[in-house]
Amino acid sequence: MKKRLFVSISLPLEWQDAFADYCKQFQAHDMGWTPKENIHITACFLGEVEEKHIGDIKEKLKSLCAHTEPFSLLFEKVDFAPPNMSPRMVWAEFSQSDAYRQFVEEMQKELRSFLSVEPHEEIIPHATLARFKNPALVKEIDLSKSLPELTSFDVRFVDLVESRFDSAGVRYETLETFPLSKKIKMYQILSHTADVRLKAEGSTIEELFCAALRGMAEIQNAKRTRQPADENEKVKKEIHITSPDQTALLIDFLSEVLAQSQIEKTVFDEVIVKKLSGTELKAEVTGERVEGFGEDIKAVTYHGAEIIQNDAGNYEVTILFDI
Repeated sequence: MKKRLFVSISLPLEWQDAFADYCKQFQAHDMGWTPKENIHITACFLGEVEEKHIGDIKEKLKSLCAHTEPFSLLFEKVDFAPPNMSPRMVWAEFSQSDAYRQFVEEMQKELRSFLSVEPHEEIIPHATLARFKNPALVKEIDLSKSLPELTSFDVRFVDLVESRFDSAGVRYETLETFPLSKKIKMYQILSHTADVRLKAEGSTIEELFCAALRGMAEIQNAKRTRQPADENEKVKKEIHITSPDQTALLIDFLSEVLAQSQIEKTVFDEVIVKKLSGTELKAEVTGERVEGFGEDIKAVTYHGAEIIQNDAGNYEVTILFDI
C-alpha cells in the first residue's frame, strides 16, 4: 500500500489566519484557495511511497533534525508562480535562506531513495495560497493589495505528513513531528547554595523558553536509567498555560513542567512550541524517564525574574530555583 507523503514546515497559527484573511479579498475569482489549516511550507515532497518504508524515512528525518539548528524564515511577498513558467498558483514567498536551502538539500539527499518524483532544482521557501487554470487571472488580480503585515518566524520542527483525498477535499494527517534540536547551550547556572540561579538567553522569546527548560533539566541532574530504545519510549506532555505577562508565562511554564517531571519521574529537556503570545503558551515537551534526581527543585520562583533585551539584542532572564 502506498501513501502520498511530504515533509512540512508548519506556519504559526496567526500566520495562517493572516494569509487566510488576505485571500478573502480575491474570493470572487475562479481560484482554488488553500484552506487555512492546510497553509504550510513543503520542505520536501516525497510523492507516493510504499508504507513499509515509512519507518526508515522517520529514522532519517529524526537523525537529520537532531543535527540541525532552528532557523528563521522572513516573509518577502505574495506572487504568481511558479517562477519563469506559465502562472498557475499564488505563493507566499519567503526570502532566500542559506539555512533553509542547506536543510532541504540535506533532506533531499537523505531521502532520495524514497522520492517518487524529482525535486525542483530551484529551492524557494513558499506556501501555496491558491491554484488556478485561467492564465488571464494574472491581469485581473493585484496581489500587492493589503498584504499581511508579517515579518519572520522561527522553524523549530518539521512534520512528516500524509496527504489524503476524499469527498471533502484534501486532508493532511501528521504522522510524526521532528524537533530541530541541535543543542547550543544558551544558559548559565550561576550559584548552588540554598538556591540556584539560572541565567537563560535566546535570540527570540521561543529560544529563551527552550534555553530555560534545558537549564532546569541540567539543574535536576537526573540519574538516567538508560537511553530509550526508540522514540516511542520517550515521554511527551502537552502544556497549555495562560498568564498575565510573558515573564509569568515562562515561570508558570517551568513550574508546570517541573510538576509533570516529578509526577512522571521524567526529565523534560525538549519543547516544541505550537503557540506563543504575550499571555498564552501551547507546547509539547519531551523527556526521558529517570531513576531519580540529583537535585530536588522545590519550586520555580518569580523572585527577581524579568525578561529583558540585553545589549546584543537577545532576550534574557535570571530565574531563582528553590532547592
